[in-house]
Amino acid sequence: MDSKARESLLFGCVYLSLAFVNLRVKLWLTPNWFSGSLVRHHEKLVAFEGVVPENHRLLQFGIPEALSTLFSISVANAYILQRWSFFFLTFLAFHFYLRRWFLPIGAFAGVCFTAAILPLTYFNHLQESAPLLALTFLLLLWTIREKWDGLYVLLRAVSVCNNETVLCLPALYFFVNVPRIAWEERRQIGLVGAKTLLFAIPAYVIWFSIRAYAPDLEQLSPGFQPISNVNRVLRGLGAHPLDHWRTTYLYGFWFFGAIWVLAMTQWKRKPVYIRRTLLLVPIFLAFHLRFTMINEVRLLVPLTFILIPSAFFSLFGNGEANPASDPVGIEKPGDPLRSS
Repeated sequence: MDSKARESLLFGCVYLSLAFVNLRVKLWLTPNWFSGSLVRHHEKLVAFEGVVPENHRLLQFGIPEALSTLFSISVANAYILQRWSFFFLTFLAFHFYLRRWFLPIGAFAGVCFTAAILPLTYFNHLQESAPLLALTFLLLLWTIREKWDGLYVLLRAVSVCNNETVLCLPALYFFVNVPRIAWEERRQIGLVGAKTLLFAIPAYVIWFSIRAYAPDLEQLSPGFQPISNVNRVLRGLGAHPLDHWRTTYLYGFWFFGAIWVLAMTQWKRKPVYIRRTLLLVPIFLAFHLRFTMINEVRLLVPLTFILIPSAFFSLFGNGEANPASDPVGIEKPGDPLRSS
């Protein structure tokens, strides 16, 4: 057994348990799972009678429907299998994504931190596109980092059938691939922009096609949220500190805590790729501030795979990225948490 297979097996056993612990916490906090609400909700989605945008998230209910049929298990158990499997795969994939920069102990720390904060996203809701979104968003970051353009286009086209959040990733593709802005490189910048738009087309075509086919029935939330979000955050900040556990509109701050700051500091210590992924963060936050209620902290989970690697360079890194080498950057040797 080679070293990578052994590492996959050893850490995979641990991550399977971490995924199970997260599953148990989610089920404990979601009485609707076994009350009959989940089955009724699923049946509405399968009949395209659910609320928007869940009505457009075909894989959210399509995968459990297939699992239920293939393995003759209940709908509730099919959703359990989906959640447990996708978060296990997300933990394992995140470990090896981090291994590009860190030794196993650093990658393990990143996964454990992720597993520790996920329960803050668990409420009595049934929007089960989140597990697969976490996995596909991470894999799409990986394809952008490694410049696997064909796989990026294909995976994004599939991912949009589960959750529309991946529609923001062309911005990141552009940020990572565009050269440092200089007058003599303006033609190359234009080519990268054209390539970005071309690669974005398939997912957008699929998304608009789904919206055209699936009827827009009841909206899950109003379309314009910024004023409400800001007012509720300010109200939460005025609460007594010991009551902050009740103020769900502040959960976005507590979800990452100091990671928010660490990810944005010591800029030159981070590889070029890491620095450019951070450019997506304000776009991501502005979009969700505009269209969603930010007390739904599960919406921030995709940022985990951007903020944690960046924060770990501030916490553990001693090397500097070499912007002249490649989009990922090169680290100095000698750091006990840094990969060789």
